[in-house]
Amino acid sequence: MFGFYEARATNFYFAHKKERPFILSRSTFVGSGRYTSHWLGDNYPTWHDFKMSIPGIMNYNLFGINHVGVDV
Repeated sequence: MFGFYEARATNFYFAHKKERPFILSRSTFVGSGRYTSHWLGDNYPTWHDFKMSIPGIMNYNLFGINHVGVDV
């Protein structure tokens, strides 16, 4: 919940300044996709990690976070 409220507060701050923010967070909660993007973390450059990152991205789409990425 802490990451959700931090992302929401940051988004409201930039919206108040009439700017469009890009907020990337590692700590998100259901519904955070309205305010922030999610980073799944570092992966090793192996085919196994590539394959396992796809279900992670798909799961976060179910949680309402539609901009998800991994660092490979």
